[in-house]
Amino acid sequence: MNHTLFSVAVRILWVVLAAAQAGGCAPGALTQVPPTAPAGLLFATSTPATTPMPAAGVLPLTPTVPASVIPLPTTTLTPTTATPTATVTPQTATCTRIGQSRLAADGMKLVCVPQGSFVMGPRAGEVTYPANLPAHSVSLAAFWIDETEITNAMFARFVQSTAYQTVSERIGVSNVFTPNSGMGAWNMVPADWRRPSGPTSSLKGLENHPVVQIAWQDAAEYCNWAGRRLPTEAEWEKAALGSDGRRLPWGSQAPDGNRANIADRSLGTSYAASSNDGYRFTAPVGSYPAGASPYGALDMAGNAWEWLVDWYGETYYAVSPAANPTGLASGEFRALRGGSWSDLLITITYRGHHAPGETNNGYGFRCALSDLP
Repeated sequence: MNHTLFSVAVRILWVVLAAAQAGGCAPGALTQVPPTAPAGLLFATSTPATTPMPAAGVLPLTPTVPASVIPLPTTTLTPTTATPTATVTPQTATCTRIGQSRLAADGMKLVCVPQGSFVMGPRAGEVTYPANLPAHSVSLAAFWIDETEITNAMFARFVQSTAYQTVSERIGVSNVFTPNSGMGAWNMVPADWRRPSGPTSSLKGLENHPVVQIAWQDAAEYCNWAGRRLPTEAEWEKAALGSDGRRLPWGSQAPDGNRANIADRSLGTSYAASSNDGYRFTAPVGSYPAGASPYGALDMAGNAWEWLVDWYGETYYAVSPAANPTGLASGEFRALRGGSWSDLLITITYRGHHAPGETNNGYGFRCALSDLP
C-alpha cells in the first residue's frame, strides 16, 4: 500500500471514528483488533493473531521520518479515566556537576545536565537542513534527564496503575517496518505497544527494551504520571552532545556495533551497514555504554526515536530565545530526535517531526525533570 492510499484509508477511519463518537459509541468499540492482554497484565501470553501483512510500501532513506502525517482528532487523545501520579521522591540536591544522578519513583535513573551554554544546530562538516539552521548559542538551566529510554516493563506498570489506553490501541492499527532484501517497507497492521511488530508479536523477552508504538500523547501522559515531563529539543540536544562541538554522543567516530543500535546487517535491508550490533530491532536499554553522552545518557543515538515536548517549527531557530527555548506555542507536528534501529545515517542535530498521533515500532521516549529553583 503506498503512502497516498494509506493516508486516505486512515483518514476515512477517523471519519468513521468521529461519527461513531458523535452517535454515543465508545471509542474502544471501533478497535479493529483488541489488545492481546488485559490492561492489568504485564506481559500476557496468548494465541497470536493470524492477520496477514498488507502489501509492502516504500521506506524513505534516513534521516527522513516516514512521510505519512495523520493528525488525530483531539477528542481521541483524551484519556477516558483520570491519570493518577506516581509517588515522587522529593529532590534532595540540585544538579550542579556532571556525574550526579538520582533515582525516580518509576525506577528510572536520572543524570544531571548542569546549567550552561552550548551551540545548538549542525556541527562543522555536518549535513545541514533548512530547519536546523542557523546554528546558535543557547543557555539552559540545570535539569535532569532519564539515563535511558522508558522500557516496556516501566510502561506496563503505568498501564496497570492507570488503565491507560494508548493511541494505537484505540485505533487498532499502526505502522510497522517490514525488512526485506530491498529498502524494507512500512505497513499499516494491527499493532500497539504490546504487539510492537504486528499481530503475531509480543513483549516476551522485551521487558527491558524501549517501549515503542508510542504517540506523543502517550509519552506525555507517562512522564506526567511519573512526576516528570518530556524534554525540550534544546535540553535533549545538549544532553546528547554536550558543549564541546562533538557530532555524536560519544565523539566523532561513526556509529558501529559497539556504540549504538542502528540499521546493521542483521536487519536484512539493502541500505544497512556491514556491522552487527547484536539486535535486528530494538535492543535492551543501556546495551551500548561506549555510546554514552558527556553526561552519561545512553541510547541517544539509535534504538528508538524520542518524542519531545516542542511543537516543531521549520524556521524556529531563527527566532528561538537565547535562554531555555521551549518551541512554538502551537503547531501541527511535535519534535522527535535521535533515530532508531531502522536508521543508518544518524544525525543528532536533525530535527525529526511528526503529527502527535503518529505511531510506529521505532517511536519511543524518555523523560526529563527541571532542577530545584
